[in-house]
Amino acid sequence: MALVLLGLVSVAHVDAAGGPSKTAAAPAEGPEKAYMDYLRAVQSGAPRVAERYLTEGALAQLHALPEAGRRLAIQALAAPLPGLEALKVVSQKVTGDRAVLHVEARIHPGPEPTTVVGTVELVNTAGGWFVRSETWMVGQPPWSGLRAGLFPPEAVAVEPLRWVTADVRTVISAEAAYQSANQGYYDTPACLGRASGCIPGPAGGGLVFLSADLASLATKDGFRRRFDPGAPAPAGVADASPSSLQSYAYWLIPDTPAVGKTARCGDASGIICDMPGATAPATKGQCPLEKGCVPVH
Repeated sequence: MALVLLGLVSVAHVDAAGGPSKTAAAPAEGPEKAYMDYLRAVQSGAPRVAERYLTEGALAQLHALPEAGRRLAIQALAAPLPGLEALKVVSQKVTGDRAVLHVEARIHPGPEPTTVVGTVELVNTAGGWFVRSETWMVGQPPWSGLRAGLFPPEAVAVEPLRWVTADVRTVISAEAAYQSANQGYYDTPACLGRASGCIPGPAGGGLVFLSADLASLATKDGFRRRFDPGAPAPAGVADASPSSLQSYAYWLIPDTPAVGKTARCGDASGIICDMPGATAPATKGQCPLEKGCVPVH
């Protein structure tokens, strides 16, 4: 079960088994109603009720988390970003006992609203629909061809630093969530993209904290992503990833002035700052405020 993270995004809770949870079965009226009932249960502060809508595999992975991580996961399940509102199902496709919903919502990470889109997979078994995976991202959805014309080109191109800020927040939130499952330590983007290959034991099983493009630090829209690791965690910490870190800094650096004139940095303290001139000096895991990085959030 991976987490829907605050600040993003993208992240999924995915289980290998598709069986229902051992709690009461979810309603059989349809996948859309089951998903909306699930969200209402989470938002009402009734996590035990919400768990009824998860597959058995997803539920087992949730319960394998340390207490702090489990609490964060429950709180985050229905809140992919602060100020979530106007959530709606845009389309759904049902194929046999599997359904895929495309959902959309608005969030308010800053003064202006931002659209987030999600993909939810449910399975129908034992007479009910159960949530198997849920992935959220900021920006234009990959399935936007289903709704041609809804996102005019100018809407995507305006203020590119909006997605840059969201990108930095995504990594900060993902690191905070990963920390709760990794004995209090951060880690590399590659490990956040596949925790089972880094965190030993059941705590890392199936967890995905970052999307593949973020975990690989792929260049996007003319911005290079860079991750500066801080000091390593003390040797021999039980049940922690071998590559655990005490701090980190994450950068988005414009390749040319045409795409941006400042490099943006975020770190474990939660600070986000801009370096004038699109410079990004090497760091030891903290944004370089002492070198003129100007806090923006």
